[in-house]
Amino acid sequence: MRHAAPRPRAASRGGRRPRRVRLAAVVVSGLTVATSVLGAAGVLGLPETPAGDALVIGAGFELDGSAEDTEPGGRDSGARAADARRAAVDDPAGDDSAGDDPASEEAAAAASAAKSRSTGPGAPRADASAPADPAKPESTSPFDARPPLPADSGDGKRVVFSITDQRVWLVGGDDEIQRSYPVSGSRFDQLEPGSYDVIRKRRHTTSWHGTESMEYMVTFTFGENAAIGFHDIPVSLETGEPIQTVRQLGTPLSDGCVRQRHADAAALWTFAPEGTPVIVTP
Repeated sequence: MRHAAPRPRAASRGGRRPRRVRLAAVVVSGLTVATSVLGAAGVLGLPETPAGDALVIGAGFELDGSAEDTEPGGRDSGARAADARRAAVDDPAGDDSAGDDPASEEAAAAASAAKSRSTGPGAPRADASAPADPAKPESTSPFDARPPLPADSGDGKRVVFSITDQRVWLVGGDDEIQRSYPVSGSRFDQLEPGSYDVIRKRRHTTSWHGTESMEYMVTFTFGENAAIGFHDIPVSLETGEPIQTVRQLGTPLSDGCVRQRHADAAALWTFAPEGTPVIVTP
């Protein structure tokens, strides 16, 4: 009896699947690489990153590898918070501002509506040559005032400080007043009237007793314990708060130096290089 030869077993279809999967993966990988290359060459239009958006790739670093900016001396977050409070205290309105008073919000809304009516379609055109409203009060802020220079206060480019008026003038080479503002000088009267010169400048410094920080120190003489000069309102190192308000400028409150509003301190710092005359009048 003859037996039929056994048929050869067909190759398992399951064995082909892994090869097909690998082949598909290779194809997808190749397409990805090709897309990247063509996109980098500008052949394919790929979405761009908006200007100014940095890709953060590490703590404190951006795409170009630059670290976060720090101030001289590696000032910590407490010092930066003090800077923020110092900037806030530059507002002469101080703590008397309206804040979040609902009545103030209603008044602001009414003013906005009135402005819309006056500038909307059909509103009369303003006459540029019309005189100012005489009923409108002029600014009474001491920072806007331009009183005349004290007598015998020198000539040429100089800084003038009046002890009596508790005021500083920045005077240009043509004897024109460029800036004038109230300050807080010494309450101990240890600064004698006379002529001085700017000796040195320090962007950041501390008080002689080490409890306060100041900025824009412009030294023009020396007292018994420390240098005497112009700087901004000191900030307590313990609380991070300014030790006086802007509204109190115009009153002698310091231990020897001349305190200024932060913006005015920065202006004097820029105006007066070393050697600039400082005239102190009675």
